[in-house]
Amino acid sequence: MVLASWAPSSKGCLAAIWAALWMAIALAGCGGGGGASIPPFDLAFSIAVADLNNDGSLDLAVAAAHVAGAPPHPGFCSVILQQPSAPGTFAGPTHFAAGSDSISIAAADLNADGKQDLVIGNNTSANISILIQDPGNPGEFLPAVNLITGAHPSGPAGIAIGDLNGDGLPDIAVAGANDRLSIFFQDPSGPPGSFLPQSSLALGQFSEAVALGDINGDGKLDIVAATSSDTAPGRISVLLQDPINPGTFLPATNFGAGAQPSSVKIADLNDDGLPDLAVANYGPPSDTTKASVSVLLQDPANEGSFLPATNYRTGVASTDVAIGDLNGDGKPDLAVANDGSLSIPGSVSVLLQDPATPGAFLPRVNYAGVMPFSVAIGDLNGDGLPDIAVADGENATIMFQKPGAPGSFFSAAKVGL
Repeated sequence: MVLASWAPSSKGCLAAIWAALWMAIALAGCGGGGGASIPPFDLAFSIAVADLNNDGSLDLAVAAAHVAGAPPHPGFCSVILQQPSAPGTFAGPTHFAAGSDSISIAAADLNADGKQDLVIGNNTSANISILIQDPGNPGEFLPAVNLITGAHPSGPAGIAIGDLNGDGLPDIAVAGANDRLSIFFQDPSGPPGSFLPQSSLALGQFSEAVALGDINGDGKLDIVAATSSDTAPGRISVLLQDPINPGTFLPATNFGAGAQPSSVKIADLNDDGLPDLAVANYGPPSDTTKASVSVLLQDPANEGSFLPATNYRTGVASTDVAIGDLNGDGKPDLAVANDGSLSIPGSVSVLLQDPATPGAFLPRVNYAGVMPFSVAIGDLNGDGLPDIAVADGENATIMFQKPGAPGSFFSAAKVGL
């Protein structure tokens, strides 16, 4: 298992993900004999759903890496456009170069031209790649502009996009395997979609994921980060924006989550008008079969604070969570990507909200996968029902919803990478 020594020294679930990858490569390469080489392959790490060519149909964008040995691995973004003439089918992927080991992706209109652009986090090259859409070719992207975030192993993990200083321009927040969060404010005097050098915010623990939302109802975006360390339980750090100084943030307030939180999303989960949090937890380092998803409901008596987490079992090694109304009852549900282990295949957990108890969820239903790292929700075949897109091993896949069976899904269909 010599390849296991390739794993970078980043903390939390990032280290666990890389270690699992290296061991999987080692097993394939050893083949019982220990000396065989393996053919190169592509690995999908993160997936986003958006209409990338403005044709009214949702498309897929995947952050991936080409694995052919020890890191760094060339990273890329795979754009997979839906064919409007045949809903639910997709054209062949188009690859756009990014940095090394591209493990996260987010879509947004960065330059106000009405077209979706992409931001990719590149873990081992310690930068983010900005892909602005080619204005003359819908669904095509200009060469990446790379912005440095910090030396490896403090490279990017999660990415979130939003207007963090109230100037009407989207900014970028980047979590990484260090104790600081990187912020890239858009340059108001530069070309649209260009950014100032990074600033950073202290978190005190290694950050794995970030989300943006108005947590305390003051009309300003706040920051929520999932953090962990080798010696302390995982936690969620909430940084409220300073109401007097736009684009600056008050010290973090921390709330408990599960073991090794790896993803956090914001939504009103119990219909009280206040944003709540859903957190995917990779699980204890000693036993990732105890992975979970945490639900932190906002304390209605203390706006901007959260009640103790309620934890729900998922699969093995949960890496990502997505929120959406999966069964059409008007209540948000959860989809969770579970990476799995060498002995247990990965899966996607669907947790429907309990219709009798706002903000509470029914037991998981797990759908088979290979190595799901990331999930996203959207209607990917135009039937009015939300589907689940998955970055799963060597493929992007889609779990189409079963018509007539709300919240139930067909087996994953491979789309490619």
